Amino acid sequence: MSLQTTIAEINLTVFENNIKKIKNIAKAVRTVLVVKANAYGHGIVPISFTGLNAGVDALGVATVNEGVTLRENGITAPILVLFQHSISESELVCYYNLTPIVTNNLALSYYQNYCKRMNKKMDVYIKVDTGLSRMGVRPEEVLDFAKEILSHDCLSLHGITTHFAASDGCEKADIEFTKNQIRLFNCAIDSLKSNNINIKDIQAANSAATLFLPEAYFNTVRFGLAAYGYTPDDFENPSLEPVMSFKSKVLVIKAIKKGESVSYSMTHTASKDTRIAVVPVGYSDGLPRAFSNKGKFKIKDKYYPIVGRICMDSTIIDIGNDDINLEDEVLIFGNDEVLSAQALAKELNTIPHEIITGISERVHRVYIK
Repeated sequence: MSLQTTIAEINLTVFENNIKKIKNIAKAVRTVLVVKANAYGHGIVPISFTGLNAGVDALGVATVNEGVTLRENGITAPILVLFQHSISESELVCYYNLTPIVTNNLALSYYQNYCKRMNKKMDVYIKVDTGLSRMGVRPEEVLDFAKEILSHDCLSLHGITTHFAASDGCEKADIEFTKNQIRLFNCAIDSLKSNNINIKDIQAANSAATLFLPEAYFNTVRFGLAAYGYTPDDFENPSLEPVMSFKSKVLVIKAIKKGESVSYSMTHTASKDTRIAVVPVGYSDGLPRAFSNKGKFKIKDKYYPIVGRICMDSTIIDIGNDDINLEDEVLIFGNDEVLSAQALAKELNTIPHEIITGISERVHRVYIK
């Protein structure tokens, strides 16, 4: 058995409760749980099973390989590949019964050929670019694209989707931009309906829109960050809780004298005689090096400052003369007002997505209920 000191503790009960709260907000709308990027760092396979058990209807991944991983681990639910994949991956999409969201026609003939060979039919979604300017066809191009998809007898046009650029903002410009995206998306949908092309699954709402923008629901919502316990900074959190706690232990305690420097490049010098603790977590584990000399860890309900440069595999904190012992648990971040991924992200002028997805693969995930 391999026991690791630095862990990401994933509370599956909290995760299930978050999903139930989100489903209660969205009420009677189909739900897609986004599990890309290793389920935002939480572990794609256990999180996917837990989400499905909590009642989500489908899963969303970013890459074909993520979808293959889920299929090979026994997931049979619908899996949407949210981003355009390469043509070379088309056969895998067909073989593993993944549902591609397409933004161009390059792979259509490949889908057709592979599906015909495998004697199956495949659902396809159209991505509409309503303003993010990343992927998708323009609203005025949707009808022609839909007709091209339907010209292939092995393909079924099952859904249509778009992605908001500013639904997590509450400034007037953000709100107006999102409203215009909804208007353009409706125009695309209307162009299909007026030509007797009926779409079963219509989705636009991401986490922020699912929580705060009912007019974006259509008949399916697609959320990721909210399920893991986080919401945009400027919105009230509807009692969602962080699912991940990033933890370690004190492995070394030593005394240093006034005037002695700590860690690389001598960026911290002790202002008095004190004690330091070495915690085996560093930037290779996903702790941003930018927290050097300004972050903090929590031990026994008290916060201790990071001193010196964060190293690849360790971080040093100043514990003074407090009653801290070897093997004491250290909270790096988690369900804590000061040390949440949301708070850390704000301090670094980034988003919580970057903090939680940054936890590296070498950090052992521990699942609790």
